[in-house]
Amino acid sequence: SKGQEKALFSIVKQAFSQRRKMLVNAVAEALGGKEEARDILEKAGISDKNRAENIDLQGFISIARLAESRKSL
Repeated sequence: SKGQEKALFSIVKQAFSQRRKMLVNAVAEALGGKEEARDILEKAGISDKNRAENIDLQGFISIARLAESRKSL
């Protein structure tokens, strides 16, 4: 969906603009805070200790889907 696409670009941009940070810290702002980010990453099966360069496209798509589905609840 258009919302998921927008979320994906936002998350990837934020993740790589701070790529030396752990992913959870880099994307916390885009995902509504650190706890929310940690929860979304866990549900996507991605360790919050990872860095952006260790996540493949499918991983970022999963994060965006989960983030967007939470917004619509």
